Amino acid sequence: MPNTISFGDRSVTSSRSNARLSRSLVSEVTASGPAAGAGLKVQDAILAVNDDTIADSRDLARKIAGFAPDTVVDVKIWRSNQEQNVKVTLGRFPGTSEEIAKLESGDKSRDGETMELDQLGLTLAPARSGKGGVAITEVDPSSDAAEKGIKPGDVIFEVSGESVANPDDVIARVKKANDLGRKAVMLRVETSGQERFVPLQLKKG
Repeated sequence: MPNTISFGDRSVTSSRSNARLSRSLVSEVTASGPAAGAGLKVQDAILAVNDDTIADSRDLARKIAGFAPDTVVDVKIWRSNQEQNVKVTLGRFPGTSEEIAKLESGDKSRDGETMELDQLGLTLAPARSGKGGVAITEVDPSSDAAEKGIKPGDVIFEVSGESVANPDDVIARVKKANDLGRKAVMLRVETSGQERFVPLQLKKG
């Protein structure tokens, strides 16, 4: 589940490592934060901090917590099929052990916005684009969704022909399909600017 990593107070949200890169994937960057100023972008995969390899988002949380605010770190990222380096000035990291523990454990929600939908193997959040829809922030690599090419950063616009505007809408459409005894739902999804329809099997609860 996504973790807020405080490169600059709440400036980056990273999902757990994706299956292909086994690193921490940036799923949101606050426009006014230092991370955005440093050039970090959504879908960047964070490979290392000061040449220290990052295993996943929890590892990233621990490493960032070890630096003082205003420290400048060298962040190695994977973007557009190549490695790049950016320098980031760190902001204030959460001050309590409870807050840090949430980051390290992969807490299911960020300000109540992110939701895990086990039946589809997806973690969802409100889309940040002006087009609406529901953003996919994490995909279970063993799920039907992963097999059919669904990936973090994709946006869901419809479930079984009904539009969705937030994660609750998706959950409601899946519940409706369950109540009707259906074994799958049809998603209208946008991937890299291209829309497509993807049928997904529902896991038995």
